Amino acid sequence: MPRRLEIDEEAAARLAELRAGQDQVLSRAQLAELGFDRHAVAHRVETDRWRAVGRRVVVLATGELTFRQRIWVAVLHAGPASALADLTAAQADGLTGFESSTLHAVVPHGTDGSDLVDRRAGVTVRVRQSRRLTESLMHPTRTPRRLRLPEAVVGAAAAASSDERARLLMMAPVQQRLLVPGDLRGAIDDRIRVRRRSILLEAVDDLEGGAHSLPEAQWTRAIRRHRLPEPTRQRKVRRADGTWYLDAEFGEFLVGVEINGSQHQVAGAVVLDNHRRNVLGTGGRLVITIGSHVVRHLPGQAVVATAAALLSRGWDPAPSVLDGLTTLAAAERMDLRTGDWLARAS
Repeated sequence: MPRRLEIDEEAAARLAELRAGQDQVLSRAQLAELGFDRHAVAHRVETDRWRAVGRRVVVLATGELTFRQRIWVAVLHAGPASALADLTAAQADGLTGFESSTLHAVVPHGTDGSDLVDRRAGVTVRVRQSRRLTESLMHPTRTPRRLRLPEAVVGAAAAASSDERARLLMMAPVQQRLLVPGDLRGAIDDRIRVRRRSILLEAVDDLEGGAHSLPEAQWTRAIRRHRLPEPTRQRKVRRADGTWYLDAEFGEFLVGVEINGSQHQVAGAVVLDNHRRNVLGTGGRLVITIGSHVVRHLPGQAVVATAAALLSRGWDPAPSVLDGLTTLAAAERMDLRTGDWLARAS
């Protein structure tokens, strides 16, 4: 069987350019344009010089694929009109904490949207079609071709496995200083029929209000339901050698609230948290700490604890608000005036 194993100087230069620009990953169509017929490609694959991934892509190297090589496989498999989408595009643009072994690509509606599952190469690509795929949604300079980060994040959140994960995905790029909340709102506004639209907009509202973590947002929604005062989020508290931040502060009453997750249980963090609370307390501020677990699973207790702190500092709620909090405290078996439990199982 004939094999073309040599190419001319011009093709060799183009091959070197593509190898460098595409992290050693080329489509079979690109290789054919350079003069590599299927027999020449097969020969290099059979002799372990190259590696075939699916039916459309060849990696001009062997060994485990890097992330960059994997995302090139995704767009080259999906075709020239495709782009990285959703979680894969977001990860390619720097989002961390949501790594997935499945790659996502998008193609125009009516284009071949077949998936790729190559277990030997360890690559799975899910391809979806879109009626609204335009150049305005693409990042203008980054490669491989990909959706802009706000569009990718909104798409990933809409497709998330749960509402909570969707909220986390919306908050993460703001926490990681990759986006500002307005970027996400614009991407939602551009997608009238996006799944979970109300939840995504609520997450943006929380972000614009300064709640940059899911427990903070959950706590905010809980105190709003029970009509507590609106706090200031991420409040700066200046000190001689720098600045501290409070998750939330009710400035009129000098009450601060910290929503603490597991990272605050590390020994060094505990020491610093205690020191900060002591200094702020000496200065007249009451700082209460509510664990993120309580916010997620016992939101009524989080509300009563917050209300008790505010009442102790002179907050005078409307009678209907006080009645609601009294009922809530009774249901949670807590003392509304102190925030303590009335009884607790041992």
